[in-house]
Amino acid sequence: MREQIRARVEQEEWEALRQGEEGNTELLARIVQEWQAQKVVLASLAEIDPSPSQALGRLLLSYELLQQATVSIQPPASLPVPTAPPAVSATPLPRIGGLENNSDDW
Repeated sequence: MREQIRARVEQEEWEALRQGEEGNTELLARIVQEWQAQKVVLASLAEIDPSPSQALGRLLLSYELLQQATVSIQPPASLPVPTAPPAVSATPLPRIGGLENNSDDW
């Protein structure tokens, strides 16, 4: 639904907003589009803090802290000693019912 809205804007201010050969309708459409984008940004900031200036302050502080943070990964104090593989027995494995029993779970 379209609604007609009237507003008074100083000619000088209106012309300062205009880009190139933009007509009044195009300028107004761009202003509305930019405002809708700003509403999305303000909603995102409100999730951080209800006050936009406080939210921006928190974001800037977090950014500054991240820029100063350093991460260091320390190697373990001692490397684990590799264990020898289990010894292979030379004795043949017993057969149970024609199947070779190679574990203790029978």
